[in-house]
Amino acid sequence: YLRRLYLAIADAGRDFGLVQFGMRALLSLRLEKNFPTWYRELRPIYGPFEAALERFVDLSKSDFIGREAALREKESGGKLRRVTFVVDATDADVVGDEPIWHDGKVIGWVTSGGYGHYVERSLTRRAGACGADRRSCEPRRGVRRTCTGGAPAAASLLSP
Repeated sequence: YLRRLYLAIADAGRDFGLVQFGMRALLSLRLEKNFPTWYRELRPIYGPFEAALERFVDLSKSDFIGREAALREKESGGKLRRVTFVVDATDADVVGDEPIWHDGKVIGWVTSGGYGHYVERSLTRRAGACGADRRSCEPRRGVRRTCTGGAPAAASLLSP
C-alpha cells in the first residue's frame, strides 16, 4: 500500500511542480532552514539548551531522567552553542570537524556545512564553547575564521 500511496501523491503533486530529490539535496536544504541533524548537530555531548531544543523540555514536570542536569544547564547557560555561519568561501565548502578560529584561538568546530543552492552561499553549522563573558554565544554578527581546505575564510554569524 505504501508504493500506491507514494505514486498517488506523486501523481497529485505533478501539477504543483512536485519532484523527487535526493539525500544530499535534503542536507543542503536543511542547512538553509537552520535545521540540525541527529548525526552531526544533535550529539549526546549537547544538553537540550546547548542544542537549542529547550522548547521540548518541560522543566515544570517533577520527575524525569536528566531533569537535574537540564536545570543546571539552564541556570549556567551551558558550555556549548550551535550557530549557523555564512562562509565567504571561493574554492571549497566546509563539511565538518574543521576548527573555527577567533582572535587566534580555536573557539569551536564545524559540525556540518555545504553549499546552499537556493541562497547561493556556503553555509556551516558551528558548535563551540562559550567564553567566560558568554559573548561568543550571543546571537550577533561577527567575523570568525575557519579553514576550508586551504587558506582560512571569513565567516559571518547568521543565526543562533
